[in-house]
Amino acid sequence: MAKKQLSKSKNPSLLSKIKQLLRKYWALGLALVLLITLLGVMGANKLAIADQKRQFDTAEKSLDTLYAEIVKEVGQPTSVQKESYCSYSSVELGRGKRVCSVGYIAIFEKISTKDASRNFAKQIEQSLILRGVEIIGKGVAHEDSPADSARYSSSDDFEDSKSGMKCYASYGFDPQSTTAMHGLAFSVRCYGYPDAEFYPVKN
Repeated sequence: MAKKQLSKSKNPSLLSKIKQLLRKYWALGLALVLLITLLGVMGANKLAIADQKRQFDTAEKSLDTLYAEIVKEVGQPTSVQKESYCSYSSVELGRGKRVCSVGYIAIFEKISTKDASRNFAKQIEQSLILRGVEIIGKGVAHEDSPADSARYSSSDDFEDSKSGMKCYASYGFDPQSTTAMHGLAFSVRCYGYPDAEFYPVKN
């Protein structure tokens, strides 16, 4: 009996074997832990970026529908352009915060006076509200002078109910402009601060 107990004591326990292996291969174990952590972080980041892209895609579809319905009510613009781009704020010696946006800009050249453009902007705004768009903030209307030749601009902030993204609709009138912006420029757009460039960079 004593011999059996002696032979058992000479056999290292499982715990001591594990301790020996850890002492021998601690660097490899640490590397494995770091690798698993890194893969987890990368996977979480990819999922976050994919979710952000889905938000932009959803917002884009919402704006497609919204814009088509507004045009049906107020009439076809003289020209229209759909824009999707990212840009960076300016900081010293580098790039600042990234912002990406998607939306439409439409020019209505038939709007010939400041009062007409202001009334037309209100018509578009009412069209937004009738379609369930809840205005959550209103920009300050700018008027250079009481004359009909004055510049006029205003904007409305809202949130897209499907994507949860921040959006805005802006209206601008500048008959003195020599560019294609002559008349009323109407823009509707959603924007966000994603972790990747979803669209071409425009700075």
